This record gives sequence, structure tokens and C-alpha cells, in this order.
Amino acid sequence: MRLTAVVIAVLVGVILLSLWGLQTNDPYEPVVVQELSGSREWPAVPTPPMPIASASAAPLAVVQEPASASLLFEFDRAVLQASEAAKLDKVVEILRAKGLRRLDAVGHADRIGDARYNQRLSERRAEAVRAYLVEKKINAATVQTSAVGEREALSADGCIDMGPEVRRNAALVECLQPDRRVELTWR
Repeated sequence: MRLTAVVIAVLVGVILLSLWGLQTNDPYEPVVVQELSGSREWPAVPTPPMPIASASAAPLAVVQEPASASLLFEFDRAVLQASEAAKLDKVVEILRAKGLRRLDAVGHADRIGDARYNQRLSERRAEAVRAYLVEKKINAATVQTSAVGEREALSADGCIDMGPEVRRNAALVECLQPDRRVELTWR
């Protein structure tokens, strides 16, 4: 079934590419179309070529470079985990290839604990990311850090009524994981 769909896609692509080759280089040059009542001029509509898929190729997808990334942290920690450092290494590759003008690192925290403590924790998380980037030879002047503490939670109402808001409540700590992060945006 899948092979049949791929073969059909290839044939459609070949036909469209053939038709594309018959068009002129000027997409605004009129094409004369004969009708029963006489001739009439219609502007040619350029059709972009379709990529040809092979039977062994994976499904085609448009991949666009991100302009942002999110790095997660463990509960009550501001240390970059190995898996998140690997994500940050990919960001560094993109930044070097593209040419970085500015990178913003915004630290976040979950709602467990004192708001002032969470604000400071989110600052430490953003600074940990900045230090890692500087260690990877990213110009420190291009990396701006800020922190919002627990104010911009991703969990929102998804973690309501889960019991006491303390570190011993494992279900709540797990539910709030998306809130413990540093958001990166660059240009």
C-alpha cells in the first residue's frame, strides 16, 4: 500500500516536472489558448516543481530552523543536565552557522516554594545557560539573561488540586516539570 502511494507520488512529480519544463522562463508571458469561439490569451500560472520521492526515502517534510528553544531543569536545581546540554550544543551550531546578533535566555521556575526564592532560582538557571554558552565561545555580550520566576507557568491549570505544594508531593513535582526551564530566543 505504501509502495503504491510512493510510486504514484513519483509519477505525479515526473509529470509535473515535465509540464514545468514546457513552460517559458517568463511566467508573465501570455499563453494562447484556442476556444471554439476563437482565441483568447490567458496568463501562464507558474507551478513550482514537486520534489520526487524515491521508494526508500522517508516522507518529505519541510524543516525550518528554529529561532527558539527550551531547556528543562530538575526540581530546585540550576545545573544544566547532560541531555539539555546536548540540545544547547545544537543551538550553538546553529548560532555559529547563522551568525548571532543577540540571544535572550529567560529563566523560569515552578510554583512550589517562596516566590522570591523561585525568582532567584530562575535567575540562576538563566545564568547557568549563559555560562555554558560563553564556555562554548559564544560572545558574552550577545547573550542577555532575565528571569520571571513562577509568573509564566506552562502548566497553568493542569496541575491544580494535586495535594500540598511541597517537594515531597512527587506527582505535583512531575506535573510542574515544564515550568522549570530556560527559554532561548535568538536573532
